[in-house]
Amino acid sequence: MSNVQLENEISQKRKVFKTDSYPMSIGEFSNMYINNEVLINPDFQRNFRWSDLQKSKLIESILLGIPVPPIFVYQNDKGIWEVVDGLQRLSTILQFMGVHKSEPPLELVETNYLPSLKGIVWGNNEESDDNNPLIFSNKQKLDFKRSKINLSIILNDSDKDAKFDIFERLNTGGSFANPQEVRNSVMVMMNKPIFERFLSLSTNSNFINCLNINERLINENYNMELALRFIGINNFSFDSKVHVSDYLDHISKKLCEYGDSEFEDIEEKFIKIFTLLNNVSGENSFRRFKEDKYTGGFQESTFEFVTIGVFNNIEDLTESNLLEKIRSVFTNDTFNRYTGSGSNIKTRVPKFLTEAPTHFKVN
Repeated sequence: MSNVQLENEISQKRKVFKTDSYPMSIGEFSNMYINNEVLINPDFQRNFRWSDLQKSKLIESILLGIPVPPIFVYQNDKGIWEVVDGLQRLSTILQFMGVHKSEPPLELVETNYLPSLKGIVWGNNEESDDNNPLIFSNKQKLDFKRSKINLSIILNDSDKDAKFDIFERLNTGGSFANPQEVRNSVMVMMNKPIFERFLSLSTNSNFINCLNINERLINENYNMELALRFIGINNFSFDSKVHVSDYLDHISKKLCEYGDSEFEDIEEKFIKIFTLLNNVSGENSFRRFKEDKYTGGFQESTFEFVTIGVFNNIEDLTESNLLEKIRSVFTNDTFNRYTGSGSNIKTRVPKFLTEAPTHFKVN
């Protein structure tokens, strides 16, 4: 790649992200929120609620003049700001000031530098009393509202995916535990109704029972990643040239472009497949079968091979003929060649997409 080509790419992509930045007082921002000029969607980060100590430390930072990371907002076509990153910070500030529309007023707890914050509340105008030690004084309120927060604004004429791309880059490897939780938040931003239907599939009792994974993995949304992997591999082209995480990012965005009828087709087949699997083999559906017994725990490679095969033959498979086909997976040459030590999803899935439909075919 030449430097000229690189420069051209930089120049073109810079046009995708049009931003503006400036500091704003907390008082001014809270007024915008009260007047519905700023949208804060708690579903973006609903799994990452701060503790009272974390919230109190943020208030402490503002009071002491310690810099707070910038807030990212997206200006929609009506001129209204949608919070892309910084929801917890903004929610904490608004909750402390008693103006948050869905959270009760915040009572602070003791912090390292300001132990006297313990029990402090903002109070309303009638309660503003300089003699009440548990209510912010008028001076403290004014100082707090005059404190500045830095805003980075993604302007409306940016590329339509800009706010999602920025959200992913800010949160991947940061405050979020894993990439699936970032995808969940992006899906909420793009199409909340579709996300809720996807969430329902990923927590379907038949699906969860077949996976047979522990509570820790469910808390980390591993079941959602597996549901997305199943939907992607079986309903979209599998791209072996990209990292699986990037592939799943792409699938989550494609799903959000679906209408109700399109998603219904995915939904109905998903439920039908995992209901059948649960009835036939239950929690053993994706465990290794060897020497007439099941061993070990859930295996991703088994999950992929079995679900690809069942997906492509669901109209012919029944409770009477499926169990033996699942058990015989472990004697399939292609399955054994591309699983085990050193197995890689990018190399095995293309092979599985060819072999698994044949293995599960009903003669």
